[in-house]
Amino acid sequence: MARHRAAADRPTVRIPAVPGGDRKPYRTLLAGSSINVIGDVTGTAALPLFVLETTQDLALTGWIAAVSVGGSVVTGLLQGPLVDRLGFRASLLGSSAFAATTTLAVYLLHSAGLLSPALLLVLALVRSIADEPGRVAMFGLVPQLAGAAGVPLERANATLRTVTASSNLVGPLAAGGIAAFAGSEWTILLNASTGMLGTSVLLLLARVPDAAPGQRSGPEDGTSYYRRFRVGLRYLFHDKVLRTLVVATMVFVAFDTSFASIGLTAYATEVLHQPALYGALISAFGIGSLLGTVGYGIIGHRMPKRRTYLGVYLAFAGLVLLLSMRLGVVPTFVVMALAGVVTSPLDMLYMAALQERVPKRLFGRVVSIANTVMSAPAPLAVSAATGMISSVGVRMTMLVLGCCYLALAIGLIFVRHLHSLDSRSGTAGAAEDAEVTRPLPRVRDVAPVTQPIPRVFDAVSMTQPIPRIPDAVPSRRARVLAEDAAPTQPLPRIGAGRRAPVRRIR
Repeated sequence: MARHRAAADRPTVRIPAVPGGDRKPYRTLLAGSSINVIGDVTGTAALPLFVLETTQDLALTGWIAAVSVGGSVVTGLLQGPLVDRLGFRASLLGSSAFAATTTLAVYLLHSAGLLSPALLLVLALVRSIADEPGRVAMFGLVPQLAGAAGVPLERANATLRTVTASSNLVGPLAAGGIAAFAGSEWTILLNASTGMLGTSVLLLLARVPDAAPGQRSGPEDGTSYYRRFRVGLRYLFHDKVLRTLVVATMVFVAFDTSFASIGLTAYATEVLHQPALYGALISAFGIGSLLGTVGYGIIGHRMPKRRTYLGVYLAFAGLVLLLSMRLGVVPTFVVMALAGVVTSPLDMLYMAALQERVPKRLFGRVVSIANTVMSAPAPLAVSAATGMISSVGVRMTMLVLGCCYLALAIGLIFVRHLHSLDSRSGTAGAAEDAEVTRPLPRVRDVAPVTQPIPRVFDAVSMTQPIPRIPDAVPSRRARVLAEDAAPTQPLPRIGAGRRAPVRRIR
């Protein structure tokens, strides 16, 4: 077991950037994914407006939101083996086409007057399930296509993250404007149209190999879904760097969710005395995050990863501690914008570590499990923050949150294996097809336990005749047997010589 743990922590081959490479596949992936993200953000923001406008049922709107979140969480955990079996390109195309078809079905059924609340609930669940495999497959394709295009991995991830951040800022405004002037059903049609257009662009994406020629088969190939899932779970558990990143990000996400939801809402109400400023605080954070993402995309590949990772936690802890003080409106907005800038590299550092350390044929499983584990404690953290705000107030809650962020950052400083984040092993030709060369953890019980153990015989020795004791007188035969048994006799005792015969006294 120790041997496999050591192998799992060995630095991997970084996907090389080839100067002057083929940029068409990378640009195709970027264009198609960007179109899909813009449509998805607009549709997600417009779906509650559409449900509320068409049904006038606030409870149904809440149920659809809950079903959408629950469906994405369950799919995020269980999708990994399917993505690895189908491949990244097929998973991305299937996810995009299925999501666009489901959204178009919502619009057509509504136009025909056949969209019932129960059917709308089912379609919302199917729509949330269809999105998750595409996200994992997209980030699985980025390392190979970006390396072939000569684009650093940090810049490629930052570009996709910039598109998402920009869409999060503009999408809700666009959805609200279209719903106000043309009707909320047109936002659903816009979402379906962008999905179809994005799928058409992604169809131009050239087929990429799913694994290097020597790595197309593995211990888990041809086995059950449960065994494939268990292999991904074991791989994530045995890699110390990934395990540390997942646990640290899980704690950060739990704190961040409570901070961004109930924390800022109470801060705008109790400290700033203007509840309407909550949206403005979120916008300030989003603008800062967008600027930080663009900056990281430009210089991120030159920055030391471990120091950047630790610096994010330390800087954000200090900014949260500042919010525990009684600040004015303008300083609060400055703090929120700075918080968006300093936390922007965190997601890209985490995703780059997964892209560099996880083999391609396990990427879907490992990423799906890691993302689900990270989001699990968030509801409990929100509940705890709500109770703390009700008991001691929002400023004291910000002080406790800031201390928790600071403790997390200080604890990570002493984690030695985080130095592997800055490791660079291998050269441009070290691994064919930029595949990770680290061996996988051992998979036990691959062969049935009832399989007989094959016996190995020495054909030469088995065909030789047994040596016969030579015919001789009995004394000669006894001497031959004694010579054959000599090697097995104990060594004579030191000092034991021949004794003189004892003469009997008569």
